[in-house]
Amino acid sequence: MLKICFTDQRQEPVWVVDKSFTIGGADDNHLVIDDPAVDLQHARILLVNGTYVLHDVGSPAGSYVNGRRITQKTLVNGDIIRCGGVELEVIDPSLPENQPDWCLIACSSWLAGQAFPIRSRSQSNQIKIGRSNHCDMIFPGTHLSREHALLSVSDNCIRVRDLNSANGTFINDIRISDGTIYSGDQLRLDVYAFRVFGPGKRPEHKLNTDDMETLIRRPVTARAPEIFESSSPSPKRWRTRPTSPGNRTEDATQRNPLPTFVKVTAACLAVAVLALIAYVILE
Repeated sequence: MLKICFTDQRQEPVWVVDKSFTIGGADDNHLVIDDPAVDLQHARILLVNGTYVLHDVGSPAGSYVNGRRITQKTLVNGDIIRCGGVELEVIDPSLPENQPDWCLIACSSWLAGQAFPIRSRSQSNQIKIGRSNHCDMIFPGTHLSREHALLSVSDNCIRVRDLNSANGTFINDIRISDGTIYSGDQLRLDVYAFRVFGPGKRPEHKLNTDDMETLIRRPVTARAPEIFESSSPSPKRWRTRPTSPGNRTEDATQRNPLPTFVKVTAACLAVAVLALIAYVILE
C-alpha cells in the first residue's frame, strides 16, 4: 500500500489499495487530476510481485519520476511523480517516520481507500469500534456487532480485544479474542478489512543464549533415500545395472544374465532336434 501526496497540497492525499491504480483527468480514474496537461488516461500504478510500478499509458505530455521521463519505473519511498504540471510524492506508510499517528486504511468493501484516524472521544487511549452511535469509530454495517472490538493504543503497537462479536475479529486473517497489531498488519472485522499504519515498529526476534544452546545440541539425523531402504535383511536387488559395482551388492542370480539372443537360439535348436528325432522314428 502506498500513500500519494500532492506536493502543492491542492488535494488530500490518496491511498493506493488496488493492484491497478489509474491516474488521469477522466472521472473514472482512481486519482482524478484537473490539469490541462494531464491526459484523460495518463498513467497507472500496478502492483507487481509485491512492488509498485508506474506505467505511462502513452500520454502526450509524458510521465516523469524524479525529473526523468519514463515508460515504466519501480516506485520507492520519496519518489516524485510528475504528470503534466502536477507533482505527487510517493510515501511508504509502513515506515514509522512517515506515519506519526495511528490510522486504519480500508482495503476492502465500499470503504476501500478511506483513512480512519484512531482517536478516542475521551482522553483515554482506548477506542471502541462498532456500529452503535456511542462507539469511537462507527461503521454502520450490519455485519458488525454494536460493540465489536476495543483498541488500546501504545507507542509502538495496538492491543486488540474482541468484544464477543458475532462475526469475529481477525489479525492477519487469524481470529483472535485478544491480540497485538503493529504497523503494516491487517485488522479485519468480519468483512471489513483495514491495514494499520502508525509510528510503531515490529520488534525483531533475537535468539537468546538458551535458544542457541538448544540449536547446537539438537541431534541431526540423516535418513537414507527410500530407494536404499528395505524391510528384508537379504542383499538388495538392483533393477538397473550399477555404475559402481564395488560400492553395491547385487543378487547372485543377476550377476551374469544370459543374453536374449542366446536363449532364443538354444530354444530353436532344441525344437529342430526334437523334429529330427520324430522324423527318424516315423520313417
